[in-house]
Amino acid sequence: MKKPVLLSIVLMTAFLKLSAQDVIRVQACTNDLITHQVDSLKQVYSKDGFVLLKEASITMESEYEMPVVVPLNQGSWYQFVFIGDYTSRLI
Repeated sequence: MKKPVLLSIVLMTAFLKLSAQDVIRVQACTNDLITHQVDSLKQVYSKDGFVLLKEASITMESEYEMPVVVPLNQGSWYQFVFIGDYTSRLI
């Protein structure tokens, strides 16, 4: 009798915890000013010999982290560029 009750309590607790998680939906950035800045920077860096490894153009929300995974090689030099909206409260 104790095992079915305990199992049902554990399952209900797990279900409530799983359903309470916030899910961040990735949305593409639609800001024309930022898109123009990105295009300009890509042209400048490509003229200097840089190669674009990964571009992530997404709309971000404050207080949420968004990882960008890029494979890096030891001994190579990298430059990271972050372009944000100047009216944003937190950067």
